[in-house]
Amino acid sequence: MAPPNAAWIHFLRKYGPIKSNENCFDELIERARRRAGVEAITVPAPRIDEAVQILSDAKAPSSVILTGDAGDGKTYHCRQIWHRLGGTEAAWESDEGDILGVKQLSVAGRQLWVVRDLSELDDL
Repeated sequence: MAPPNAAWIHFLRKYGPIKSNENCFDELIERARRRAGVEAITVPAPRIDEAVQILSDAKAPSSVILTGDAGDGKTYHCRQIWHRLGGTEAAWESDEGDILGVKQLSVAGRQLWVVRDLSELDDL
């Protein structure tokens, strides 16, 4: 089953610069951090509260789109929002149950679709 508005997502994933080195990938940084046994670096992220509130509102289903260059922190913010909405680290790291690389999470009685990387949706 393809996510709603697949054509729109196909357009968005082509928008913006392409990541050029591995230090721009939150997933790789997180794995390296865990292997090294060091504490995560946290950065102020004032818009996370707003995104969580928007996505938690059962009366007004909405979308949140994080944009920016590679290395700006989009995946970091997305992961923080995922956790705040009740998603687990194990589910975030796993591809099991994903449809086309899209995470799903039940929030406020609705299904939240989380696209971590628009380039994962090449098949649309």
